[in-house]
Amino acid sequence: MPTEAKHIASANRTQLTIAHLLEKLNQNSPWVATTAFYKAVHIVEAVFDNDKNIGHSSDHYSRENTLKQTRKYNQIVKHYLPLLRASIFARYLPSSGVFETYWTPENVVSQLLGHHLRQIEKSAKGFLSDRDNLDDIRAVLDGGGSC
Repeated sequence: MPTEAKHIASANRTQLTIAHLLEKLNQNSPWVATTAFYKAVHIVEAVFDNDKNIGHSSDHYSRENTLKQTRKYNQIVKHYLPLLRASIFARYLPSSGVFETYWTPENVVSQLLGHHLRQIEKSAKGFLSDRDNLDDIRAVLDGGGSC
Protein backbone atom coordinates (compact mmCIF):
# COMPACT_ATOMS: atom_id res chain seq x y z
CA MET A 1 0.00 0.00 0.00
CA PRO A 2 1.19 3.54 -0.71
CA THR A 3 2.41 5.55 2.26
CA GLU A 4 1.13 8.89 3.49
CA ALA A 5 4.01 10.60 1.66
CA LYS A 6 3.22 8.81 -1.59
CA HIS A 7 -0.45 9.77 -1.36
CA ILE A 8 0.55 13.38 -0.74
CA ALA A 9 2.85 13.25 -3.77
CA SER A 10 -0.03 11.85 -5.85
CA ALA A 11 -2.35 14.58 -4.56
CA ASN A 12 0.22 17.19 -5.59
CA ARG A 13 0.60 15.67 -9.09
CA THR A 14 -3.18 15.65 -9.38
CA GLN A 15 -3.18 19.35 -8.53
CA LEU A 16 -0.85 19.94 -11.50
CA THR A 17 -3.49 18.33 -13.68
CA ILE A 18 -6.16 20.61 -12.21
CA ALA A 19 -4.00 23.64 -13.02
CA HIS A 20 -3.60 22.44 -16.60
CA LEU A 21 -7.33 21.75 -17.04
CA LEU A 22 -8.22 25.18 -15.67
CA GLU A 23 -6.46 26.77 -18.66
CA LYS A 24 -9.57 25.83 -20.68
CA LEU A 25 -12.14 25.73 -17.91
CA ASN A 26 -15.24 26.02 -20.09
CA GLN A 27 -14.26 22.89 -22.01
CA ASN A 28 -12.84 21.01 -19.05
CA SER A 29 -15.06 21.76 -16.07
CA PRO A 30 -16.32 18.16 -15.72
CA TRP A 31 -12.71 16.93 -15.75
CA VAL A 32 -11.71 19.59 -13.22
CA ALA A 33 -14.44 18.27 -10.91
CA THR A 34 -13.34 14.68 -11.43
CA THR A 35 -9.69 15.51 -10.85
CA ALA A 36 -10.55 17.51 -7.72
CA PHE A 37 -12.30 14.43 -6.36
CA TYR A 38 -9.24 12.29 -7.01
CA LYS A 39 -7.02 14.80 -5.24
CA ALA A 40 -9.41 14.45 -2.30
CA VAL A 41 -9.13 10.64 -2.52
CA HIS A 42 -5.35 10.84 -2.18
CA ILE A 43 -5.64 13.27 0.72
CA VAL A 44 -8.08 10.98 2.53
CA GLU A 45 -5.88 7.95 1.91
CA ALA A 46 -2.90 9.88 3.30
CA VAL A 47 -4.97 10.64 6.41
CA PHE A 48 -6.00 6.99 6.69
CA ASP A 49 -2.41 5.83 6.31
CA ASN A 50 -1.49 8.03 9.26
CA ASP A 51 -4.39 6.56 11.30
CA LYS A 52 -3.21 3.22 12.65
CA ASN A 53 -6.83 2.21 13.35
CA ILE A 54 -7.69 2.47 9.65
CA GLY A 55 -4.65 2.13 7.40
CA HIS A 56 -6.23 2.26 3.95
CA SER A 57 -9.57 1.77 2.26
CA SER A 58 -10.06 -0.80 -0.45
CA ASP A 59 -12.53 1.11 -2.63
CA HIS A 60 -14.75 4.20 -2.86
CA TYR A 61 -17.53 2.57 -0.85
CA SER A 62 -15.34 1.56 2.08
CA ARG A 63 -13.60 4.96 2.05
CA GLU A 64 -16.92 6.78 2.21
CA ASN A 65 -18.20 4.52 4.99
CA THR A 66 -15.05 4.93 7.04
CA LEU A 67 -15.27 8.71 6.70
CA LYS A 68 -18.95 8.66 7.71
CA GLN A 69 -18.39 6.34 10.67
CA THR A 70 -15.33 8.05 12.13
CA ARG A 71 -16.46 11.08 14.07
CA LYS A 72 -13.12 12.88 13.92
CA TYR A 73 -13.43 12.96 10.12
CA ASN A 74 -16.86 14.68 10.07
CA GLN A 75 -15.43 17.86 8.58
CA ILE A 76 -13.66 15.93 5.83
CA VAL A 77 -16.68 13.82 4.83
CA LYS A 78 -18.90 16.91 4.77
CA HIS A 79 -16.78 18.26 1.89
CA TYR A 80 -15.77 14.93 0.36
CA LEU A 81 -19.34 13.91 -0.52
CA PRO A 82 -20.10 16.91 -2.78
CA LEU A 83 -16.85 16.22 -4.68
CA LEU A 84 -17.82 12.56 -5.01
CA ARG A 85 -21.29 13.42 -6.35
CA ALA A 86 -19.97 16.01 -8.79
CA SER A 87 -17.39 13.52 -10.03
CA ILE A 88 -20.07 10.88 -10.60
CA PHE A 89 -22.20 13.35 -12.57
CA ALA A 90 -19.17 14.41 -14.61
CA ARG A 91 -17.99 10.88 -15.37
CA TYR A 92 -21.22 9.00 -15.92
CA LEU A 93 -23.65 11.60 -17.24
CA PRO A 94 -21.42 13.74 -19.51
CA SER A 95 -23.69 14.02 -22.53
CA SER A 96 -26.93 14.43 -20.61
CA GLY A 97 -26.23 17.99 -19.48
CA VAL A 98 -26.81 17.00 -15.85
CA PHE A 99 -23.37 18.11 -14.75
CA GLU A 100 -23.67 21.57 -16.29
CA THR A 101 -27.14 21.96 -14.76
CA TYR A 102 -25.66 21.76 -11.29
CA TRP A 103 -22.09 22.89 -11.82
CA THR A 104 -21.29 25.85 -14.04
CA PRO A 105 -17.58 26.34 -14.74
CA GLU A 106 -17.55 29.22 -12.27
CA ASN A 107 -19.13 27.06 -9.56
CA VAL A 108 -16.66 24.27 -10.21
CA VAL A 109 -13.90 26.71 -9.34
CA SER A 110 -15.56 28.57 -6.48
CA GLN A 111 -17.44 25.72 -4.81
CA LEU A 112 -15.70 22.46 -5.68
CA LEU A 113 -12.12 23.76 -5.67
CA GLY A 114 -12.25 26.93 -3.60
CA HIS A 115 -14.57 25.62 -0.94
CA HIS A 116 -14.91 21.81 -0.74
CA LEU A 117 -11.41 20.77 -1.80
CA ARG A 118 -9.90 23.61 0.21
CA GLN A 119 -11.80 22.54 3.34
CA ILE A 120 -10.63 18.95 2.90
CA GLU A 121 -7.04 20.17 2.67
CA LYS A 122 -7.42 22.31 5.79
CA SER A 123 -9.10 19.57 7.81
CA ALA A 124 -6.74 16.83 6.65
CA LYS A 125 -3.65 18.79 7.68
CA GLY A 126 -4.68 18.24 11.29
CA PHE A 127 -4.32 14.48 10.77
CA LEU A 128 -1.17 14.35 8.63
CA SER A 129 2.38 14.01 9.85
CA ASP A 130 3.62 15.25 6.44
CA ARG A 131 1.18 18.19 6.27
CA ASP A 132 3.70 20.76 5.07
CA ASN A 133 4.26 18.86 1.82
CA LEU A 134 0.60 18.93 0.73
CA ASP A 135 0.15 21.59 -1.97
CA ASP A 136 -2.68 24.03 -1.34
CA ILE A 137 -5.32 24.46 -4.06
CA ARG A 138 -5.28 28.21 -3.33
CA ALA A 139 -1.95 28.42 -5.18
CA VAL A 140 -3.69 27.27 -8.36
CA LEU A 141 -6.72 29.46 -7.80
CA ASP A 142 -4.49 32.48 -7.18
CA GLY A 143 -2.68 31.80 -10.45
CA GLY A 144 0.51 30.42 -8.99
CA GLY A 145 0.44 26.87 -10.33
CA SER A 146 0.90 24.03 -7.88
CA CYS A 147 3.18 25.63 -5.30
